[in-house]
Amino acid sequence: MVLYRPCLIVLVVMSDSEDETEVGCCGCVEEKKKAYSYQRCGNSSTASAIVAVCRYFEVYDDEDAGCGSCFFDQEETDGQQFERRFDTLEMFVAFFIYLIGFLTQAFLAFFFYKYWVEVKGDPYEPEYYSQMEIAVDNATSLNMSMLTAGTPMAGEAIKHCFLNRAPPILHIVALLIWFGVGLNKISDVIYLIYCVCQLKSEESEDEKKEKRRTQAAKDIDPPPGERKVKVVIDWMSSRGKRWIFFLILLPELILAVFIAHAGAEYISVVGEVNLLVKASLKMNFIARLDKMIQPSYVSYNWEDYVRNSVFKVDDPIEGWKDGAARTIGKVILGIGLAAIYTIAFYPQVEFFRSKCDTYYQMFPHENVMSQIPPIPVMRTEVYGPKGMWPWYPLI
Repeated sequence: MVLYRPCLIVLVVMSDSEDETEVGCCGCVEEKKKAYSYQRCGNSSTASAIVAVCRYFEVYDDEDAGCGSCFFDQEETDGQQFERRFDTLEMFVAFFIYLIGFLTQAFLAFFFYKYWVEVKGDPYEPEYYSQMEIAVDNATSLNMSMLTAGTPMAGEAIKHCFLNRAPPILHIVALLIWFGVGLNKISDVIYLIYCVCQLKSEESEDEKKEKRRTQAAKDIDPPPGERKVKVVIDWMSSRGKRWIFFLILLPELILAVFIAHAGAEYISVVGEVNLLVKASLKMNFIARLDKMIQPSYVSYNWEDYVRNSVFKVDDPIEGWKDGAARTIGKVILGIGLAAIYTIAFYPQVEFFRSKCDTYYQMFPHENVMSQIPPIPVMRTEVYGPKGMWPWYPLI
């Protein structure tokens, strides 16, 4: 069956079914088919790290012998074991690249929020915004221009009045575009959590050994894409699931929520129309940074291995809910969050813009003048070889 999911691209569309029996009313036995779908792992550094951990615990880790014991067939030659060690090195490199991407993305998001988003939002903090509001109200009620008021808050108020031009509908549209990216990033992580939880953890010892032998036969070199095969991930030990959840998915979920909030706050407090249009592009760069680092540093064999790896999971949604219902729900959620950030979290941005509109109706000439005063330039006369000539020491 076809499974549509807005957060991940389906590389392979297949379906398996297992018959299950259920006892209905009056003792009737009903047969129910359980649907499965094969979901592509993704192309981000997060997906690469998950595939690396899955392959390590499925192929190389023997729980009876302890974590880290590599599984080698006794009949393998020294050359084959040497290649297997290179496969192990690929896994650690993939996890190291994930750490580089995660830390880079986290540092960029934090510093962008700390030294740019918060600076843009400071004028609308209560203690600062109240003073600017008083300055605009006094100028409007007294019919006196703020340019001649001579107070610091009047100067700040006239500057932000000149910058705050974007109407609320433009904020909502920009937030809707941004939440399309932010919600995708969050839903990606949530669905990866679901896929990892769906992996089987209990198997017999013979099944485990056969699974490791089968998986080990699917070497990274040559990669699965060149051999026209798919790497199906349907088993993971409980210890491996804990590693994936606490070391990869939980930090990714926290970072995804933080990036979505930082971008939404930035768009909400920006009043300049030109910066508002660019705001989503700036945050989109940070949100997709892991997908830029992954193909830049990963090897061809491992990239092909991850691209041809699929999770075998239960089909969570079937029928009509599996199509347009998801898209419609996502659009409604995006509009709701955009309205909440614009109306509930940062209403002072629009309130201040409306007060400035009232002020500009009384002083329309200030609405078309640059409110930044010219820099004072000192001019003096100096004597040169050809007589006096002007000199501007401050330029």
